[in-house]
Amino acid sequence: MSNNQSEGKICVICGQDCSDAPRFKDDQGRYQHESCYHSSQQSEPPAPAVPPPASHSSLRMASSHSAAEKPRAAAPVVPPRRSSRRSELNMVSLLFSFDGRVSRLQYWLACIGLNFVSFVIAVIAEVTGFLIIGILTLVTLWSMICFNIKRWHDRDKSGFWIFIVLIPVIGWIWAFIEMGILRGTVGVNQYGDDPVG
Repeated sequence: MSNNQSEGKICVICGQDCSDAPRFKDDQGRYQHESCYHSSQQSEPPAPAVPPPASHSSLRMASSHSAAEKPRAAAPVVPPRRSSRRSELNMVSLLFSFDGRVSRLQYWLACIGLNFVSFVIAVIAEVTGFLIIGILTLVTLWSMICFNIKRWHDRDKSGFWIFIVLIPVIGWIWAFIEMGILRGTVGVNQYGDDPVG
């Protein structure tokens, strides 16, 4: 085989002569060993195709066509529709997850709502005494814990601060002031975006 023939059959991946080995020719006319080709297909995505450079005559034609066209009106911007599935996931995450932050308003609304639900569950339990009432009570208690932790996160503190209520009187006052009165961290903190704005 002559030197000119083997020059064009150099593997672009490993750089060795591939004239005597099984090989592939890619879209751009370059040679690759069969083994190099398969390993490159598994390890990295294919390179994007590069369009050929435009000639001067095609550029002049494109500019003359664009000058002749009338300007088009911009299409109205339509906000993306929120799916009901996404809002359901947000509600589940809000009620049962420790991640994220809640504002003072969200915290107080959750306290009022969950305490009302607890009261209704207690009244029903007095009348019926079903096992399901105990399960509902645990679910409500879990939601209260999640909201308290998220409120501590809004104050840029760990969720373990929830245990401050175990200190009689001082812990209760501290938790009430921190979670119920003081504003959360302005802007982004380590626990997420500002829930206020």
